[in-house]
Amino acid sequence: MRNKLVIFLPLTVMIGLFVFGYLSVIQTEEVNNEQLDSHTELTIDLKGDEGTVSASWNWDAMPSDGIAGDDYIEIVLFDENEKVLPDAGTEGILELGQRDDVIYTVEETVQTEDGLMMVFPNRTEDNVTYGNRGSLVISFDPGAEVHGAEVRYAHTWVEHEAFTGEGLTEDRIDFTPDIPHWVLRRSTISPDGE
Repeated sequence: MRNKLVIFLPLTVMIGLFVFGYLSVIQTEEVNNEQLDSHTELTIDLKGDEGTVSASWNWDAMPSDGIAGDDYIEIVLFDENEKVLPDAGTEGILELGQRDDVIYTVEETVQTEDGLMMVFPNRTEDNVTYGNRGSLVISFDPGAEVHGAEVRYAHTWVEHEAFTGEGLTEDRIDFTPDIPHWVLRRSTISPDGE
């Protein structure tokens, strides 16, 4: 009797683990780049007394069709009447992360019609993924009377020449050549954050 228990107990555990693993794999939802917007967490935080606005993003899933190209993130600042303050942002720093490490840093900002934009890569090199998680901080003059902020995040998934638009709104976004993309927006002004 004891010999049967020694054989059947580990065998039962192995079969159970195999079945559970198989069911987990077949139930995993596959996401492509076009659907990634619904699997991206985007947040924004305005600290007017410190003269900073920070934003972060994180993909809940990696796209099954791979990653390539550049992504773009724009910070727009508003006064108390929700009027855009295009020149209020002074400088910024963007960091891409993997686990607890910073793997890429950008300090170059591009002035847009509404605010400051930063560009960062999407790629995978030597088991390191760039672009799926990151954060940025934009500084502004505390005397600028900033009362609100919005982050706009544009994701592309093909290599392209350049961004030639004037901002990250659908009426101003322009790529050469025209490429597939989506834009997420979050705001500190509206109650639902969009």
